[in-house]
Amino acid sequence: MRERLNISNSSKNNIALDDAIISLEKMGFVECEKSGNTYHLTTVPKGRKIEIKKEYVDALIGRRGFSRSVAWEQVLKVYLWIVDHAEIELFNQTREKEFKLYYSRDLIRWPLNMSADTVSAALHVLQRDFGAIDKEIAIEYYEGEYLTKGFDIIRTAWWSEREK
Repeated sequence: MRERLNISNSSKNNIALDDAIISLEKMGFVECEKSGNTYHLTTVPKGRKIEIKKEYVDALIGRRGFSRSVAWEQVLKVYLWIVDHAEIELFNQTREKEFKLYYSRDLIRWPLNMSADTVSAALHVLQRDFGAIDKEIAIEYYEGEYLTKGFDIIRTAWWSEREK
């Protein structure tokens, strides 16, 4: 597991990794069985299953340097959140579309426990480095002023790693 995550084998990292596994188990995200120094982890399903192509994850892990300073794990977390919350629309009782809920950095950052800057950097990487999303700012003209309502995120059909 350390090799896959590019973590060096040191006592400090071993303790941090053990603590992270225990924390995930306490929060109910994984079931853990320890046999000697080996952990056997099973993820606990929460909500719906999100599938992402292995080559997308490998592209994130293998890329050396993004257009913004952000860890690949944070980019993946933001992408998975977007996939899980795609097409957020609110309807009235007659099932007619009442209004669209636009995304904001705060809407994404709070459930992921990230800073707004990290979310912005991750969105930038997904859009500019991989073409995984298109992000458009939603602006409305109201009483003589332009107001930013948030932004709309559209997932693209495929990723294409772009040159730096």
